[in-house]
Amino acid sequence: RKMKRIIVLAFVVAMCFSRVACGSNGGAEATVDPVEEAKTKLAEAYDSCCGGLTDAYARIGSDNMSLVIDTRPTDGWASQYEDTAIATILAVNLELGLPSSLTEKMSSTRALDGTQSQDCGAYTVTWNYHPENGLKVIYEVNL
Repeated sequence: RKMKRIIVLAFVVAMCFSRVACGSNGGAEATVDPVEEAKTKLAEAYDSCCGGLTDAYARIGSDNMSLVIDTRPTDGWASQYEDTAIATILAVNLELGLPSSLTEKMSSTRALDGTQSQDCGAYTVTWNYHPENGLKVIYEVNL
């Protein structure tokens, strides 16, 4: 089971970083709206890290202002996507450049801790965990 998680994580991270950025603005500096930039980066993380089974465990808001990943989208029973969803959370955290301490906090959250959140610059990340409902993470663009 541990090896399966490692393989899934490696696959999701490889998918996430397989994109090649190209292009140039020709040396001209354009003013970039930080909210629009964060929305674009969140949408790109969703596209590249959430794989083809996104409706099962991940969804992005129609305005690209939020991304929700739920390891057990049908509460009360183990999801067939649980390992993939966990690997996706790790990949999205990397893609968005979030601190590694956030992942540590998520992995040590207990049901008794309730809903947790952390401001991570352009994003606020909120999560909760329950043994029956799994881990649910919400990434929100800060205005």
